[in-house]
Amino acid sequence: MTDMRTGILLSLTRIWMSVCGLGITVAAVTYADPVGFGLFAIATSIGLLFCMVLGSGTHEGVLARTVDPDEAHAFASVTGLVFAAILVLFALASERAGTRVMTLTFLAYAVNCVGWGASNAADALAIRDGRASRILISTGAGDTVNLAVSVAGLVAGYDVYALALAKLAQSVTQYLAFSLTCGRPLLPSLRLRNVRRHAVGFASYSLPRLSGWAESYAADIFIGALLSPVAAGQFRLAARFTAAFQAVILNSLNLVMIAETGRRSAAALKTAWILRTTPLAIVLVGFAGTGFALVVSTSLVRFKGDVWIDAAMIVLWITVATPALVANGAMIALLTSRQAHRRLADIQVSRLLGGTLGLIGGALIGTVASAAGRSLVNLCVTGASLWVVMRRQSHARLLISVLARQSLVAVALAVAGSAVAHAAPGGLAAPLNFAALAGLLLVLQGLLTFPQLRTMWREAAPFRPTAARQRRQLAR
Repeated sequence: MTDMRTGILLSLTRIWMSVCGLGITVAAVTYADPVGFGLFAIATSIGLLFCMVLGSGTHEGVLARTVDPDEAHAFASVTGLVFAAILVLFALASERAGTRVMTLTFLAYAVNCVGWGASNAADALAIRDGRASRILISTGAGDTVNLAVSVAGLVAGYDVYALALAKLAQSVTQYLAFSLTCGRPLLPSLRLRNVRRHAVGFASYSLPRLSGWAESYAADIFIGALLSPVAAGQFRLAARFTAAFQAVILNSLNLVMIAETGRRSAAALKTAWILRTTPLAIVLVGFAGTGFALVVSTSLVRFKGDVWIDAAMIVLWITVATPALVANGAMIALLTSRQAHRRLADIQVSRLLGGTLGLIGGALIGTVASAAGRSLVNLCVTGASLWVVMRRQSHARLLISVLARQSLVAVALAVAGSAVAHAAPGGLAAPLNFAALAGLLLVLQGLLTFPQLRTMWREAAPFRPTAARQRRQLAR
């Protein structure tokens, strides 16, 4: 019960974080300058690199009870101070370059590194001891302050400087709130011990975090360097919209998949449940994601004209990878249940490298092409990985067929949306064009995937937990 409560609280924390991020994105669309927003996006990506890597090894060690919390606290504190010093150097360099918004953003993340380093071990202890409410309160308070300051500053006319100041206010609020919920000030410690051991743990656990950072934020740096800050801002804007949908839907779906496979003791039952329920999830989540992308892209063009036209197209192309993300979550659940960690790591690294190469290759053509390249390469890599992992299973062909069909729907809508935006009278802002694209989506779904839904639902019925089956499991 404690583990379930902790998982729910952490999921609520991520959901509220995504909601606040979506609110900030909407405000930025309405009030922010595209060039300044692009510079802010690049600086944020660099700052998040240090914040996401900070605590690697020590956080996991405290959770697993394999390291002393005081030693972990000292190592994370020192690492946070070092990262903060590096970010201050970035701030000085950006100040000399005349990009004041990047200077303020780097300083905000430097403060965040100091606070996160000092509270890293306490955060792990809160999760380990079933006190995730502390994290929900402190993180929720920080995200709320970030949203309030961002919106108020943008409305007041401070442009993207409001976003940088809001990030600073978020860092301070989150640190103070977490200290209050812990009942003591969380101060940095310099009492380093067993440095080599913690350094090895840091190195080993940094790779997955670097992979997550690269998949989510490295695109801003690549696009900003290869194209322009405006292009980076367009990409970040579109990514924030799609990330909000994916965080709420896919995070919950992946947790359910891992939990459901964990309930089944036999490996054959785990595989059968994944193979019979994942196609249904791919169709439903893929359809919802494509519809969401269509509404967001048309709204961007309708309310802001051609200012964010590239962002509208990027939303459609990023969503092409949504069915592949569902399939990737199924592979993670299945390989985790088999404890095939090496193969899981190989697949994730392949997806990361493939997506990055697709992004860079597309960026040589343009901003929208970078999103299309990353999504299409990720889709191909996921399909190939799915075949390798499940090629010996009877329903593997059905799973790959559904993934291909749903992805084809998303690709067709993205291509049609691009054609309408640049060739049709009125573009995406015209209600008739929106209705035509929505009709195209429904027709393609009806022809390619909906006929299989009833069959898949019927086949998945024996594997869905009924109330009676759950009572029998609890009785055992």
